[in-house]
Amino acid sequence: MTAKVEDTQIASRYAKALFELADEQNLLDPILNDLRAVKVVLSETPDLTVFLVNPAIPQAEKLNFVKEQFESKVLPAISNLLKLMVENDRFPLLPIVADKYEEMVHQHHNIGIAEVTTAVELDAQQEDRLANTLKTLYGFSQVNVTRKVDSTLLGGAIIKVQDKVIDGSFAGKLNALKKQVS
Repeated sequence: MTAKVEDTQIASRYAKALFELADEQNLLDPILNDLRAVKVVLSETPDLTVFLVNPAIPQAEKLNFVKEQFESKVLPAISNLLKLMVENDRFPLLPIVADKYEEMVHQHHNIGIAEVTTAVELDAQQEDRLANTLKTLYGFSQVNVTRKVDSTLLGGAIIKVQDKVIDGSFAGKLNALKKQVS
């Protein structure tokens, strides 16, 4: 599901406020860890989100539930974020907020994210070499590689870093050649 532009903008504002608070309190990574944990809980228990967005359930009941289920398990900033999002009927945006916050933390730490799609699985040595090359190429202090396998590529790789796509796949080269010949 693709988020609407307005939802993404709203989620970005929540993420930015959380980031500024976390940075001020020197809690960027602990808050990221808690956000990831909450996101996992929500993905594993979709009924939880259904409950928290149900307009038939009184807001006080939802807030009490959030308090009981999360307050003792996450940092106060996350507990407050969850309650605020329930109060403002923005709880469905939490996964987007978490993603935007993670992007901000990675940018702050100069961590690059590379999505690499190959025809066959990369081994650890190939992944390390690729991460080091991307680190040098883009000036990151670290690169986290997310791997995907797509046998239709025939060989080579498609690498997505930030807003750039490097298509070094055989299928991509064949398509480019086909366009030149046509």
